[in-house]
Amino acid sequence: MASESINVKVTGELREYVARQIGPGGEYESTSEFVRDLIRRHKQDADDEMTWLKTHLAPLVETPDSEFVRASAGEIARRARKRYLKSGKGRA
Repeated sequence: MASESINVKVTGELREYVARQIGPGGEYESTSEFVRDLIRRHKQDADDEMTWLKTHLAPLVETPDSEFVRASAGEIARRARKRYLKSGKGRA
C-alpha cells in the first residue's frame, strides 16, 4: 500500500503535548509514528463501538412486531415514572 503525506498543524498546548510524546523519554520515535498510533486506536475504538451496538441492538431489531405493544408517549412516560418510583430511586 502506498503511503501518502498529510500535513497537520498544531500549536500551543497540543504541540507541546506531541513534543513530549516523541524522542527520548517519549513513547514514540517520530511524530508520524505517534499520529499513526492515534489513528489506529481511534479506528479500533470505532470498530469496538460498532461491534457493541450490533451485539446489543441486533436482538431488538430482530424482535417480531407482534412482541411490541402500541402505547402513546404519555403512557410510556407514565409507565417509566411508575417503574422508577417503584425502584426506590425517585420521590413521588
